[in-house]
Amino acid sequence: MRSFCVIAAAAVGVSLAAVELQESKAVKTVSNKYYTLTIDNVKGALKTLTFGDRKYAIYGSQEFRANGEQKTFTGQNSAAAPLTNGNNTKQKVEVVSKSAEKVVVRCELKKPFMTSVLTYTFDDSPVIRCRMQADFTEAPADWFYTLRLMNFSSEKRVFFLPERNSPGVPYDWSYYAPGSGWKFAYSPAASGGIGLVTGTDCQGMEYYLNRQNQGFNDLACIRVVAVSPRRFADKKSAECTFAVIAGKLAEKKVFAAVGSLKTVPGISVSALETAKLMNKPGEKNSVSAFIANTTDKSRKVNAKVFVETKLADVKKVFDGDIAVPVQGTVPFECGFATSKAMRGGAWVRLVISEDGKVLADKKTAFAVSDFAPESLRFAWVNSGNCHKEGCEDVWSDFLKRNKIGVIEYYLWMRSTVRGLAPEEDTWRPSTESPGYYKDVMSKKFIQNFVKRCQAKGVTVLSSVTGLYNYKEALKEPEQILYCDNGQPSIYNGTIHGNKTRVATFKVHGYTKEFVDAWAKEMIESCKMFGWQGYRFDWYFIPDAPNDPLYLNTPSPDWRDMYGKTGKEYYPDPDRTAVERLNQYCSIMERAYPDFIYATNIHANAKSAKRNPGYLRAVSRKSLLIFEYLLGMTHKPRHTFRTWSETLAEDVQRVRVYGGQPAVGFTRNFPSDSVSGNLIQYLCFAAGAKYTGTVVNVRDQYERDNFMTRYSEYYFSPDLLRIPEKERDSRFQLNTEYDIFFRPFICSRTLPSGEREEVLHLINLPGGREICRYYPPVPVRKGLELTALPRSGEKLVSAYAAVPQRTSASALKLKGNTVVLPELEDAMIVILRYGKK
Repeated sequence: MRSFCVIAAAAVGVSLAAVELQESKAVKTVSNKYYTLTIDNVKGALKTLTFGDRKYAIYGSQEFRANGEQKTFTGQNSAAAPLTNGNNTKQKVEVVSKSAEKVVVRCELKKPFMTSVLTYTFDDSPVIRCRMQADFTEAPADWFYTLRLMNFSSEKRVFFLPERNSPGVPYDWSYYAPGSGWKFAYSPAASGGIGLVTGTDCQGMEYYLNRQNQGFNDLACIRVVAVSPRRFADKKSAECTFAVIAGKLAEKKVFAAVGSLKTVPGISVSALETAKLMNKPGEKNSVSAFIANTTDKSRKVNAKVFVETKLADVKKVFDGDIAVPVQGTVPFECGFATSKAMRGGAWVRLVISEDGKVLADKKTAFAVSDFAPESLRFAWVNSGNCHKEGCEDVWSDFLKRNKIGVIEYYLWMRSTVRGLAPEEDTWRPSTESPGYYKDVMSKKFIQNFVKRCQAKGVTVLSSVTGLYNYKEALKEPEQILYCDNGQPSIYNGTIHGNKTRVATFKVHGYTKEFVDAWAKEMIESCKMFGWQGYRFDWYFIPDAPNDPLYLNTPSPDWRDMYGKTGKEYYPDPDRTAVERLNQYCSIMERAYPDFIYATNIHANAKSAKRNPGYLRAVSRKSLLIFEYLLGMTHKPRHTFRTWSETLAEDVQRVRVYGGQPAVGFTRNFPSDSVSGNLIQYLCFAAGAKYTGTVVNVRDQYERDNFMTRYSEYYFSPDLLRIPEKERDSRFQLNTEYDIFFRPFICSRTLPSGEREEVLHLINLPGGREICRYYPPVPVRKGLELTALPRSGEKLVSAYAAVPQRTSASALKLKGNTVVLPELEDAMIVILRYGKK
C-alpha cells in the first residue's frame, strides 16, 4: 500500500497532516479528524464512511438517465433503461492534487453520448467540495448525484437537519426540497451523519429514509442533488457544484459547515407545509415551516404569511418578528381561516425579511373543496407496502407533503366480497395475487392510518373489486358466475411482475338481495375503519366481460350455478346496472351523505351507446378511472394529439354529470422525462388527473403544486368545451411552432355575469408519436394569442399561469390580442368577457 501526505513526528509517531490519503489497487482512502472515506477506483464512487466508532457502507456517485429516443414510433419501451455504468463505458480515477492541507480526486466517465468529470476536494473540514462537469453529444434525460448511506436505520433515531423531521417511507418515494438548500441525516446516537448542500445549477434535492429498491436492502438515507440538462436544449455541456458534509459533528458544527460554503442563504426556510392538504370551505388551516440560521449570530427576522386564492385574491394572515438562534432552527406555525366562498386551490406564502431585505420567499399549495377528487391528485397506496404499525404518521405526512390528496388503500382485505369488516384483529390478504400479499394486516394499523390521513386533509378510499378469492368462493358456490362448461368463471391476468392472478372468481352480484347485504357490510367497514369512499372495479354491469378493459367487445355469456344464463336473468343489462348502482348509492348515502364513489369505466362513444344509463348514473359526482386509455402507444391513439383529443372528448362526456376522471398508471414513462412531463400536462389540460408512479423529483413536485393550486382551471365541472367550429374560427396563435391548444378550450359563466374562457397551451416536441423519451423542447417566446369575442361581448381582461412562475399574472391587451409569457411546458390562459 502506498501512503501520501502522512507527515510523522519521529519522536512520538504522531501524524501532523490535516488530511491523509492512502491508495491501493481497489480504493483510495481519505481521512481527517471528522471522517474516513473510501473511493472506489473502478466506479469513482464514494464507498464507505467511518466516523467515531461507526462504519457505514455508502454509495456516492453521479448518475445519468440516457436519452434513448427513437426518431420514429417504436412503442413504449423504445428507449434504454437508466444508464450509469455498463457496456461502452470507460472510467478513470486519479489523484490530481495532494498536500497536507488538500487532496483532489478526479473521476472521469466516458460514454458514447457524453464525457463527464466528477471532482472531489477534501481538506481539514467536514466539507467535501464537489464539481460535476459534462460534455454531451446528446443531452441525457437527467443527470444527478446520488448519496446513499446503508444501514443507517439501525441507529435508534435518525432525523434530517435543518427541519429535524424523520421521514421513513419504506418504499421508493421521497420528499423533495427545491434549491438552494441543504439536508443532513443526523443520528444523535452517533453524534453525526452525512448530507448534501446545493451549489450552482442545482435544482434541489430528494431525500428518503428506508428506501428499499435497486438492489439496496435496508437503505436508510439517500440524498440526490439533481440537475436536468434537458432544460437547456441548445447547450452541449453542463456543470454543477455542490458539497458533501460528513462525519462526527455536533448539530451546531453542521450548521457552521453549511454556513461556511456561502451557497445557501444564512437564513433559509425548510419544510414549508400546511397542516391540511385540503379543508372544507370555512374550516381553519395552518402553515408551518422551519426557519434555519447557519450564521454565527442570532437573528431577528420578520415573517409575513399570505394566502392567495382565485387568480389574484391575496390576503395577509400574519405579520410578526421571530428570533432565530445562532446556528440552529426555530419552528414556525401560523393559523388561518378559509371562507365559505372559497373553492379550488390556493397558495400559502411565507416571506422572511430582515431590515426590509427579503431573505426567503416560499410557497406551497393546498385545496379548499367539498369534494376532494375535484381538487387533488389521486394515487393507489398498496397494502403490501403500507401496513407496519408505527409508520402511520410517516405515510400520512408523506402523502400530504407530496400533494397526494385522494388515495385508494389497495387490497387490504382477505376477501373483497366477504371480509370488509373483519372480526379478527390480524389477517393475511387473500386477493388477486397470493404471491405478492404475504404480510399480515392489522386492524389497528388501518384504523390509525386512515385517522391520521383524514386529520391531514387526505381522503382515503378502500378498494372493493367484487371478486371472490378461491377460499371464500368455496363457502358460497351459488354466488359466483360460471362458464358454459360448468366451470367457475375466473378473472385472470398478471399483476406485480410475473406473479399471476389465479383462482379469483367473479360474483353474481346483480340481485337486490346481494347488493343490500354488500352495502350493509360496507357500512360496517366504514364504521370500523373510517373510509370516506370505495372504488368498485367495473361493478354492477351484468354483461361486463371477464377483462373489462375490453368492455366494448363481445363477451362470452355467463351462467349461474344451475345453468341459467345472464341474458335470461338480465335482458336489459344497462337498466339492471342503473338499478343496482342506485340501490347501492341510496343505502350508502343515507349512512354517509358525503360518501365518494369511484370506479373504472369506459366513457367513449361506444360505451355511451352500449350503457347510456349506467354512464350517467356512475358519473354523478364520482372519481372515474379511465384505465382503457393506457394503451397510448397503440394505433390509432399513438400520437400526443390523438391520445389527448380522445381523452378530452371522453372527459366532457362525464364532466356534465359531475364525474372527475383520472387516467390509470401510465407506465414506462418516467415522470421526470420530457415525455412523462408532457403526458401529465396533457392529462390536466384534458381535465383528468394523472395517477402514475409517485416520485418527487423537481418536475413532479412542480406539477403537483401547480395542479393543486390551479385545479379549478383544470377540473371544475362547469368548464365545458366550446364547439369545434368556434374553437377553429375564433382563436389564432402567431407561431409556426407545434403548440397544442384547440381541444382544450372551455367556457363557463361566472357569478359576476362575466364569461370566462380557459385555454391550455402545451409545447409539443418535434416528434408526434408517443415514445418513452424525447429531447428537450425549446422554450417558446414572443407568443401572441388573438381571441375574437362572441357577438355582444368584449374582452375585458386576461391572465396566464405557468408552472415556472407559480402565480398567475395579468396579460397586456392589444385589442383582441393578448401577449403571452414564455412557454416552457404548459400554460393556462384565462380570458374574461363582458357585455359591450
